[in-house]
Amino acid sequence: MSSSEKECVLCMDELSLKLNLSYNTKEDKILGLHEVDGQQQPAAAEYAFTLMLRGICSKWKQPIGFSFITSSKIDDQLRAWLIRTVKHLLQLGFNIRAFISDLGSDFLALSKTLGICKESSFFEIDGHKMYYIFDVPHLMKCVRNNLINYNFEFDGKIAQWEDIIKMYEQDQKKDMRSAPRLTDAHIHPNSFQKQKVRLAVQVFSNSVVAALKNYESLGSLQLTNGTIDFIETMNNLFDLLNSNNIDSLKPHNKPYRGIPVQEELLDKAQHLFNNMRVINKNNGHDVTNMMNV
Repeated sequence: MSSSEKECVLCMDELSLKLNLSYNTKEDKILGLHEVDGQQQPAAAEYAFTLMLRGICSKWKQPIGFSFITSSKIDDQLRAWLIRTVKHLLQLGFNIRAFISDLGSDFLALSKTLGICKESSFFEIDGHKMYYIFDVPHLMKCVRNNLINYNFEFDGKIAQWEDIIKMYEQDQKKDMRSAPRLTDAHIHPNSFQKQKVRLAVQVFSNSVVAALKNYESLGSLQLTNGTIDFIETMNNLFDLLNSNNIDSLKPHNKPYRGIPVQEELLDKAQHLFNNMRVINKNNGHDVTNMMNV
């Protein structure tokens, strides 16, 4: 592999397992027990902690390893195995630029032990600098889920899910719909549908913004003053954080280069989330401090 092909990220995830034990006659070993770095404990595993490398400059991915664990907590033994594995990969010549995970409580705890915070988004292993990035699609789903359950207040404006519901109900009655992609799964997702990234990002899209503006301009829909602005910001932010096409016609969808339009968007998003308040729809109480995500 060339040096550019060795540029990569380390993806981490946890999978729930069905409790089961089996005996491997060739290895004379019981499979399905808690096992980290070849060391077993007499308890059935409930989760698998998995590691995979993915190329940045070229399209490749390679599963690296997994451990069977009894709880989703990343303890000292699992953390030590993770660090040793990363050191081996660095010695092999892979240039790991970032750790990537979802927002599970165990990964949040891991990021804190690595010193990750608002002021510092990177850490070092053997002098090698790596960033910790929370999975952007997962972030989009979490924002959508919270908007369903709460109202967002920012800069004297309010964004609420009910505006999207009202627009969708009106749009359904039209022969020529303004937001034809939207379905009941987008507006009233069940627990399974909430896991689909596509349903979240299609709500936070320019087509939904255009539909809201259309019905508002016609006077058939009265919106709160922040819903359109919030969705538009989320659409542009996802384009930038998910950019993968150097020739994209969308200014925010081009790879990040620190150009003014990209910097302005990031500054706007940072200001939005730093100053946003999360409000309980039922009693109007500020529950921002209760939000983990």
